[in-house]
Amino acid sequence: MTLIRTNGRLGISCDACPTRYRHTAEEGAFRALLAEIVDEGWKPIRKAGDWTHLCPDCARFSDRRLL
Repeated sequence: MTLIRTNGRLGISCDACPTRYRHTAEEGAFRALLAEIVDEGWKPIRKAGDWTHLCPDCARFSDRRLL
């Protein structure tokens, strides 16, 4: 996940493609924004201490699922 800070708001984009999450949040609501993206199908992956967040389409591809 790439964090995008604009005018005191946080946005999130996928680490595998240019997809951006449609909602933004105040900087203090980072954890709530993370919970929201996971509820909508984004997939957090931790490898060797580094986090990657994939949008639902990229998550399906990484799981080798098409639907």
